[in-house]
Amino acid sequence: MLTNSQKYKRTPKMSKKRIPNSISEISDEEEEFRIHLLPSSVAFDDFQHAHLIPLIDLAALQQLQSSGCTTTAEKVVEQMASACREWGMFQIINHGVSQAVIDRCRASAASVFALPIQEKMKAKRLGDGSFHGYGSGSAVMKSDYTDIWSEAFYVMDSTLPGDSSYYATKIWGPDGNTEFRDALQDYLTAMRKLMVQLMEALMIQGLGLNPEFVREYAECQLGLRMNFYKPCPEPAKHVGVPRHTDGTLMTILHQADVGGLQVEKDGQWISVKPRADAFCVNIGDYGQILSNGLYKSAMHLAVGNESKTQLTLATGLFPASSLVVKPAPELIDDEHPPLFKSITAGDFKMVKNKHPVAPLKHLSLKNSG
Repeated sequence: MLTNSQKYKRTPKMSKKRIPNSISEISDEEEEFRIHLLPSSVAFDDFQHAHLIPLIDLAALQQLQSSGCTTTAEKVVEQMASACREWGMFQIINHGVSQAVIDRCRASAASVFALPIQEKMKAKRLGDGSFHGYGSGSAVMKSDYTDIWSEAFYVMDSTLPGDSSYYATKIWGPDGNTEFRDALQDYLTAMRKLMVQLMEALMIQGLGLNPEFVREYAECQLGLRMNFYKPCPEPAKHVGVPRHTDGTLMTILHQADVGGLQVEKDGQWISVKPRADAFCVNIGDYGQILSNGLYKSAMHLAVGNESKTQLTLATGLFPASSLVVKPAPELIDDEHPPLFKSITAGDFKMVKNKHPVAPLKHLSLKNSG
């Protein structure tokens, strides 16, 4: 019997066109969307290179809160900064988030995906430019793709429209579903605390940025995207979530015990081995802009499999639409000019929707006159 990996290798490619070696080779929007939808040739359970992805123990970072930056904590910060420069992604353990909070959120997410389709469609995305609500696993706002093999439900933090309370009422009626509402909001509260800690470590300690400048971004909007993947009869011909970078400052993902997440490194797809006690952290497009290219926005996708369901929780930190995102002033001088144009987050969303694979190419100052 063939293994999943062998099935992937023996499946013909969807397109005979060569995949560009870099984003600068992508010529137009149509070509970009073709690349966006290409599946990975690496199976969900092929972890032969997973050990290369940095796994970082955050226990020492807790000391930053009470006793200042210890030598051990400084080493942890450098490990994370190095991972952001080389990969744009790393895994963390001993992160301080209760497993009970994680499990409760996962159970509530599973309960909503288990509903009949007519019930889930009560929370359908509005199509007004907002991402929150229920729909396909498309990473952009274009319509549902038939070759995307996933569902997604996006809720916002309680301070924003489209939070878990709003959708509990939309789906379950006036009394809502208090367990769904509270489980998701408790998870987002824990994620905000962790997100602020990571942003401060990576941007203030890691890059030496002004704390007030960083906190303006670290205290931005928070959203939770729940992804659900049913078993896929032909996983080599479909994508769970298409290849993309995240339109966030940073994303924290919980993968549990079934693989599927893959990150691109030097033109190769590498599966991220799941751990129930770990989170996967990746830098998003805004993080690459803010760091003036020192940190890398990780290209990644999700693949399905023939026999197992998968549920992931992806929490993203992103600026308000009116906030101007630009390279940090501390990183700019005569020898290090800005690599990206300044842009409001609202305008960047429009760029991102047209260019899901290479949005930052369209903000680059490298080749501008």
